[in-house]
Amino acid sequence: MTGAGPVAPDLNGLRTLLHGAQTLGGPIGTTLALCIICGCLPFEIIGLRLEHIDWDNSIAPVPARNARGVRYLGLSNAAQQLIARTAGTHRGGGQVVTAGRGTPLTKAQVRLDRVREQLGQASTATLHVAWNYHGIRVACANAMRDAGIAAEKIDLLLHGWANNPHAQMPTFPICLPAERWWQILNPNAPRK
Repeated sequence: MTGAGPVAPDLNGLRTLLHGAQTLGGPIGTTLALCIICGCLPFEIIGLRLEHIDWDNSIAPVPARNARGVRYLGLSNAAQQLIARTAGTHRGGGQVVTAGRGTPLTKAQVRLDRVREQLGQASTATLHVAWNYHGIRVACANAMRDAGIAAEKIDLLLHGWANNPHAQMPTFPICLPAERWWQILNPNAPRK
């Protein structure tokens, strides 16, 4: 699928994928679930380390594209709970999706074709949803725009806050767009 543009599912398609990821479980299911919940890409999730999460401020540094430093990802309460359940603790170290145990996932293991195959075996409903990783991000942005969320906050969710001299720290907590996205994705979830 190299070179393909975003294939964005609708909001119900995202919910189907999230349910499938939760059914699949394990490091692959957790990676996909966090991609949907956080609106980010798998290389960012597999680069997320337990010891670097700032639990008090609901943010975590993730690798920036092309290894150009780091950006800060806002974590919703749902993302934090999934990470804590996977790791079994808020403490410790290692890759988030493997709970710091065993062999860390690689980019090759979260390739789209491999994840789709495993996801389809775990939940056949996901076979009827057209998607790719960039499409998840587009679908997230579309749903937030449809809900009236400001472009600045959508951008912060999808691109995080980059720690570089030219980036300005946002005037609102980084985790707010992540919380709002979770409320759109899961409207029956309790509000934080």
